[in-house]
Amino acid sequence: MDRQFPHTGYEADLSGLVDSVPGLTCFPPVIQKASRLAKEPQTSASDLAAVIRDDPLLAAGILRLANSPPSGRARRVSSLREGVLALGFSAIRSLGIVIAAVNMLRGADSHLFRYGDFWMHSLCTALLAQRLSRSIGISASDDAFAAGFLHDTGKAILHQFARDPFTHVLSVQHERGVLDPEIERRFLNTTHVQIGCRLAEKWHLPACLCDAIDHHHGTSDAGPEPAITAICSISDYLCSIRGVGSLPSVGCPPRPELRFPNLPYDSKAVLAVEEKFADIRNEAQAFLTAIQGAVPPAVQVEGSRVHTHSPLSWHRCT
Repeated sequence: MDRQFPHTGYEADLSGLVDSVPGLTCFPPVIQKASRLAKEPQTSASDLAAVIRDDPLLAAGILRLANSPPSGRARRVSSLREGVLALGFSAIRSLGIVIAAVNMLRGADSHLFRYGDFWMHSLCTALLAQRLSRSIGISASDDAFAAGFLHDTGKAILHQFARDPFTHVLSVQHERGVLDPEIERRFLNTTHVQIGCRLAEKWHLPACLCDAIDHHHGTSDAGPEPAITAICSISDYLCSIRGVGSLPSVGCPPRPELRFPNLPYDSKAVLAVEEKFADIRNEAQAFLTAIQGAVPPAVQVEGSRVHTHSPLSWHRCT
């Protein structure tokens, strides 16, 4: 394969991409603090709301999600404390991770990468992973959500900050009809898996999330946290074959039980959760709608072109 790409300001070796982008490794401190408080049993809704008030995007997202149609609430939620109580601490943690990622990773669509498809896949994978973890008795359902949402983050980073070489990789994958990280490695000297894992490390996320991101395309090594990794992989696959892939025009990942042959595959639990996929998709859309309306669409300059991004557009984290 030819490793020569049009000039993009990046070398073809993109193994250090995450560390080279200013601000990318800055996880919003308010969201970080809120996520930590939400895990502490002595935290009250008032305590959590007092912290969240300092992050307008998260506060707006909570109120919009609490008042979304799927919530089914007859009375409008008007205060942040009410929103925290209505959604629950687990949902607050999940929403914080979603907002932090979407706020940093935004850009113009290309013919093989559409942000709407990408975030819908990420959210459906996260929600499916969360439900599946609960159905098979794994207590770390919040970690399963985060792993599912962040597993493909490296693709968005590559598309935003190294678009030309990554678009070439997508074209090769499209021609072959397969999502193969080894094609990325051949052209870029890295993969979306490695880049996503590096971002998780820089954000100081739990080791189990880094493991799940790092190994969700693994063939024999599921990492130190095999259950979360396998759930993430299964959810990724189910969303893709249901037509909600991160790159629907390119292809689907292989079946997960073939990649994790030594792990138990609870087909009944998977089938029971998969039957609720329509509900999961509606819930994901409610998440996206809450985020979409929290702030006005942003305008981003790329080279000599100005793009107005909608629906998922944000002011960059500083």
